This record gives sequence, structure tokens and C-alpha cells, in this order.
Amino acid sequence: MLLIYLFFSNILDAIDNRIYGTIKIVSYGVNKRVKVRLTTDNWISYRDYDATYIMDSFDGTHDRFTFTLDIDRDRICVENNIQFCICHESYVGPEYWDNNYQQNYRFDCISRTIPDYSG
Repeated sequence: MLLIYLFFSNILDAIDNRIYGTIKIVSYGVNKRVKVRLTTDNWISYRDYDATYIMDSFDGTHDRFTFTLDIDRDRICVENNIQFCICHESYVGPEYWDNNYQQNYRFDCISRTIPDYSG
């Protein structure tokens, strides 16, 4: 079993339309890829984002990766949700998906305020 920990360094910001986060995984070698799969329409469609290895982050057990998810501004609206899961791919073992115990990592949009910068 591969252990993946997810940390958010910043949650969704309606002005810059991004989710920033850090992933900490148990390291089983140097050849790996970590990606985040995002949906804003309940998996009718999705987009994959590569996570970037944080240099010198290996602590003897874990590696850390950072990611930025760009969210379409039209999808940030009341009653919509943004879901994602994390994938670890290795050349020495099977692909592993972390979907937060089948709940997905999820942001529920509860309000939408767009600043008016026209004035």
C-alpha cells in the first residue's frame, strides 16, 4: 500500500481561479510521476495536471510534490463542486490512485462574488 498525504497551501481563490497544494508520498525510488485529475462536472470530463517534484524535499521516507489546478471561472458557481484525485505512477510497480477513500478531494462552491474592477 502506498501512502499519500495531501496538504493545501492555499485553497481556491475566486480571483485567480486556482487551487494550490502539496502532496507528500512515501518514496519507493526516483522514477515516478505524480498527477492530479480534476473534474468540474462530476467526471463527465476531466483534466490531468502534473505535480512537480520539490527539489531536496526527500526526508528519508517521503517525497513532496506541488501542484496548481486552474479552474474555469464559469465553473466556480453556487451548487457546483470541484473534485480531484491523485495518481502515483512508477516504473517498478502498478499505478496507484488516491481518491480520498472513494469520496474524492472536493470543494463545494457555496457562493460566488466577483469584484467589479471597472470603476
